[in-house]
This record gives sequence, C-alpha cells and structure tokens, in this order.
Amino acid sequence: MGLDELKDEIMKKAHAQSQSMQDDANREADTIVSAAREEASAAVEKARREAQGMASDEADERVAAARLEAKKIIAEGREDAIEKAMDLVWHEVAAQKKSKKYPQLLRSLVKSGAREIGRQDYVVKVNADDRKLLPDMKAKISGAPIKCAGGAVIETSDHLVRVDNTLESIFASKKEQIRKELYREMFGKA
Repeated sequence: MGLDELKDEIMKKAHAQSQSMQDDANREADTIVSAAREEASAAVEKARREAQGMASDEADERVAAARLEAKKIIAEGREDAIEKAMDLVWHEVAAQKKSKKYPQLLRSLVKSGAREIGRQDYVVKVNADDRKLLPDMKAKISGAPIKCAGGAVIETSDHLVRVDNTLESIFASKKEQIRKELYREMFGKA
C-alpha cells in the first residue's frame, strides 16, 4: 500500500466518520426539534387552557356581579313599592277622620288614654278640627290645639304621664307590622 492509497483510505474513513457524525447530529437535531415542538405545543395548549380558565372565571365574576346588581335593583324596586303602599295606607288611616265613625273613634282614643293614665286629673289635647267633636266629654280639653292628623294626646295636669293616641302615633306603632303584611301580600313572603 502506497502513500496515496493510505491517504485515500484515511480520507475515506474520515469522510465516512464525518458523514456518520453528521447523520448522528442530524438525528439528534431532529430529536431536539421534535421535543421542542412537543414542548411548544404543550405550552400553547396549557396557555390556551389557562386563558379559557381565566376567561371562564372572569365570565363567572361578571355573571355574579350582574346577579348581585339585579338583586339590588329588585330590592330597591320592592322597597319603593312598599314605601308607596305605606303612604297609601297612611292616607287611608288619615281619611278615617272624614268618616261618620271618627267622632266615636276619637272618644274611644281619649277614654283609652285616660284609662291608661289611671288618674282623674288629665288634659286632652287635640287638633283644632277635633275640638268640636268632643263637646260632651267630661275631660278638660286643652286650649292650645296640637298639630296632628287626628286622635288625641292625653296628659296628666302635672305633665308627668302622657299617652299619645294620635293617628300618627298609632300608625307609627303598627308600621313594621303593616310593612310586613304589605310585603307578604305584594311579594308572597316576609
């Protein structure tokens, strides 16, 4: 074997070895690229799922906020309706003053207040219109009229005991009960 042959043989082996290394490098590069593609695909899928989860969470939050706002609007609407109904009830109570039975009711309120005081030295305070409805009462009627829709305030002469039987006071004492009944009638539950 001559030098040229040896050189050709070495070159052939070097070339074969170089080709083998290049093939190995290409296979390794393909494996790395394939793994990178899989990782990238997995990362994209994970990001997509996270984005969907975040979008779903945000949608849930918006729906919950909208439901809360709707409940608030309904509650405000109901409260407004109850307040209007309470005004109507008050006007109906105040309108009793114009009924034929009002003088009897006024006397009853005075007698009830007098019994509650439990003393004989009391003064009855009424508004200017109601004064003329009590001419036959044995009680002392105060000279100064009070401001009220109707009814009476019964007070001891020493001002230590007072019973407020005005229509406003009676209505105020029953207000919560009336409110509950209206709510039940209007909306079906208390």
